[in-house]
Amino acid sequence: MLSLHGRVAIGILIIQDVAAAVFLAVSAGKAPTLWALLLMLLVPLRPILHAMLVREGHGELLAMYGLLLALGGAELFELVGLKGDVGALVVGVLMASHSKSEELAKTLWVSKIFLFWVSSCRSVFQVIQRCRHLRSVYLLRRWCS
Repeated sequence: MLSLHGRVAIGILIIQDVAAAVFLAVSAGKAPTLWALLLMLLVPLRPILHAMLVREGHGELLAMYGLLLALGGAELFELVGLKGDVGALVVGVLMASHSKSEELAKTLWVSKIFLFWVSSCRSVFQVIQRCRHLRSVYLLRRWCS
C-alpha cells in the first residue's frame, strides 16, 4: 500500500475498530473482573498461536482452527466480564500479522456467510413461532368468550 489515500483509509478503519471495541467493552453494563488483567498475556502468546497456525496446514483444519480462535477468544473475554465480540476482535488482531492470515480469512469467509444465514433463518423462525403463539392465544380467547 503505497498511496497516501490508501494508508489514511486503513488508518481510519483501524481507529474505528478500536473505538468499536472500547464501546462494546463499556456497553456491557458490568465491570470486568480482576482476571481481565491476565488478558494482556495474549500478546506474549502470539508466537505460540502463530506456530499452531503453521502446523494446521490448509483446508478444513485451518477453518476449524480459525473458528476455535474466534470462539475461544470470545468465550475467554466473556469469562472475565468483557464482551465476547471484543475477544474475537483482539484474537483477529493478534493473528493478522501472520503470513497465512489472508488464507485463513478466505477459508473463514464461507463459515461467516453460513453463520449469517443460520442466524437470519433463526430470527425468521422465531418471528413465525411468535405469530403462531399470538394466533393461538387469540383463538383461545375467542373460543372461551
